[in-house]
Amino acid sequence: MASLVYNHKSYYAVFSVSGKKKWIKIGRVDKKKAKQILRKLEIEFTKDRLNLEEVKSITLYEFIDEYIEFAKTNKSIATCKRELEIMHILKSNLGDIPLQKIDTQKIEEYKTNRISQFIQKFSSLNIF
Repeated sequence: MASLVYNHKSYYAVFSVSGKKKWIKIGRVDKKKAKQILRKLEIEFTKDRLNLEEVKSITLYEFIDEYIEFAKTNKSIATCKRELEIMHILKSNLGDIPLQKIDTQKIEEYKTNRISQFIQKFSSLNIF
């Protein structure tokens, strides 16, 4: 549920909220007192009384749209064109899923799919 961390001469309660760590400072107390406070904080957390902000869920499409706007401002035209093509391929392969759902397995599936597409495209050249 939560963990107790000692850092810079203070104890902290560390909670995991939507895959992100949220730190609450307990303070400069002894370990026994810190554990008691941690138990109380865990109870408050289960009752949703700590008001730890949830991480806003953003989809792949939203992220790509924001990134493209950044790229248009900060990168060359040729780089933007290339990255637009790459983003189109990412969208077609992964779909509009929350970024939190993209894990190692999804990336490996994407890579396998891209390699098989490449092999199909160039198999007529007898390279493979």
